[in-house]
This record gives sequence, structure tokens and C-alpha cells, in this order.
Amino acid sequence: MHQNTRQYQAVETGRKMTAENGKIAAIDVGGPDALGFLQGQLTQDLETVRSDAPSYAAWVNPAGRVITIADVVRTNNGFRLYVPASLRELIVERLRKFRMRSSVELEIPDGPFFEATVAKDKNDHAESSTIARRRLESDPPLLERFATSGPLAARTAAGRRTVAEWQRARLQAGIPWIGKATTERFTAQQINLDLIGAISFTKGCYSGQEIIARTHNLGRVKRRARRLTAAIGDSTVLCGDDIVCDGKKTGTVIAASGPDSGPGLDILALLPVVGLPDEFTLPGGLPLTLAPLPYEIPDP
Repeated sequence: MHQNTRQYQAVETGRKMTAENGKIAAIDVGGPDALGFLQGQLTQDLETVRSDAPSYAAWVNPAGRVITIADVVRTNNGFRLYVPASLRELIVERLRKFRMRSSVELEIPDGPFFEATVAKDKNDHAESSTIARRRLESDPPLLERFATSGPLAARTAAGRRTVAEWQRARLQAGIPWIGKATTERFTAQQINLDLIGAISFTKGCYSGQEIIARTHNLGRVKRRARRLTAAIGDSTVLCGDDIVCDGKKTGTVIAASGPDSGPGLDILALLPVVGLPDEFTLPGGLPLTLAPLPYEIPDP
């Protein structure tokens, strides 16, 4: 049996950190110009965002690198963005620089926004179960969330989830988590944002659109997020870690499940779309297995 000598624990360094335990913060963007302002910043078409069905959206820098991914919901005064807590202050500070003369208010509501509930779909089948609805607990009250549908195993069954379990279900659904350790490291298509409905290709201009549109039109995405698993318990891995094959770097960890999310390990990693090797490991030798996602990865 494989002997792994490296202990994968939740640690933080100046270079990289764990998946941050899924801690979520909120940013309220309001005022008369909130819609137009966010339309010029986020990849999603804000005209389509509803109050009861939050949409995925990315904030991308001019070089096409993803700053973060937000769950966006419409509010009475504008929009609320649910973002990784580790990036909240950075996001607010940078958004304020783009306000110019726009009548836009940026506020940080009270939290925490940490608990989650994952419900089965109406079919209640283990093989066809979907993350069809999530209820994210907060203070103030509950936000109803709807995620992308797709086949998931029975582990997405109804019932209260810890933050780590909610985040793991998100990774299993192929939804990336971009926090402090991985901000501005990956392009939108590399982390499959075009495959989960987080990008509008019909709206007007926004930050990073030129790079995203060019990649979309050329259809050449040579590396994408893929799911890897390991059959170990009480372990985690660092975001930004290498994925190794035959002693050489093959990919990079985008996000990983935490040590309190249940047995085993789930990873989203940036890997080549074609020519995938049969075996992967982490730098310490832990073997990894390629696992399916609930959507198809297109050929480059």
C-alpha cells in the first residue's frame, strides 16, 4: 500500500493558503448607478440577475485574470455580492477606485455568512441528484441560492451542511473557489467559468472582456479545471500546490476540500485538456484520481 509521509494540514503562509474553510462575506452595491457600474466590472449580465436565483459572476482584471468569483443577487437598492471573506476588503477598495462620478454606494453588511443547506432535487435519486437549491444562512436572514444542475452522488443529500461540506459540494459541482491564495492567477476559461454560466458573451464591455472574448472566439483553451480525488481522511491541501506526474509538474491546485468536510479529498486543479496522464500525485506522493464533473470539458 502507498505510504505517504507528508501530513496535509490546514496551514497558511505568505505564499499560499488552504481553501480558507469556505468563509463567505457580503458586499452591497447600491445606488442609482449600481446596475451600470457592475455591468462594466463583472462578467455576468446583471440585467438577468434575480432576487431569488443568484448568478455566478467573475471580476476579471484587464489582463484577463480572475480576481474573484461572486454569487450575485438583486436587492431593493441594487445588488449583493457574496465573495470569499479573505478578499472582501481588497474587492471593496478596488471597486471604489472605479466609481468615478457614478452614484454608487459600497457597503459591507453584518455577517457572518457561514452556514449552508444543500437540498436534493425532486427526484431524490442518488445517481441523478443535483445541487438544485442551497440556502445560505446569514444574519440578516436567509438567502435562497440556486446552483448549476448536474449529476452528483448521494453525498449531496438534503440536510444541514457545515461550511466545509458546502464548499466540497461546490467543488464536486465544478464551481471554483478563488480566494486570497489564487486571486489573479487563472483566466476565466481556465477555471470553466464559461461552462457554468458565469460569463455573458452578449452584454456590453466590462473589465477583461477583450481577453475573454478572444479566447472564446479562438476556442483554444489548452488547460482547464478538472476534478481530482484522493481516498484519505482528515486531510487537506494547499491552494497553489503542484500536481505532479512522473516527478514533473503537470498542473496546479485551484481549490481543495477542507479536513472537516468528510472522508477523502476533492480538488479542482488546472490540468491539460488533452494528453492527460493516468496517474497524478501531490508533491508529497499522495496519489490522486481523475473524477468526473457534471458538465463536459470541450476539446481545445
